[in-house]
Amino acid sequence: MLAHVQHLTSAASSHGPIELRWDIRQPSTGSRRGRRSFRYELMWERHSEFGDVLAQAWENQPRETTLEGLHRKLGAVSNSLRGWNNQSVGNVMWELKKLNLRLEYLRSKPMQTGPSHEEIKTVDRIVELNYREEIMWKQRSWITWLTKGDRNT
Repeated sequence: MLAHVQHLTSAASSHGPIELRWDIRQPSTGSRRGRRSFRYELMWERHSEFGDVLAQAWENQPRETTLEGLHRKLGAVSNSLRGWNNQSVGNVMWELKKLNLRLEYLRSKPMQTGPSHEEIKTVDRIVELNYREEIMWKQRSWITWLTKGDRNT
């Protein structure tokens, strides 16, 4: 299949968006060696637990007085943030997909006269996750621009 069309449900509009995806296959360039470098995600700051998780990760490490020690401490903090991200924050796009399916189900009930409490909560969560996703893509596009640069010059 070269293209896929999917009708989506919108949380903040009565219009239904349409998603169109192309199947683009890129040749394999071999596997990268080593672990992926740590990337701080700005969207983490929107999560209610973030400040506590960061403070705890920092305080759980001993006080350091050398650059080597600081490097070790920052590595441990980044590992803690990675683990927290995988357990608590998770994949924003996956959660959005799940919530949109739930919203579609809630709105498909034929005898419904207005939005239910669950529907309102689902819409609120979708709006928050959409904002986080926007922050994530804005940050990643900036990183791409910094690494690739302006090819127009």
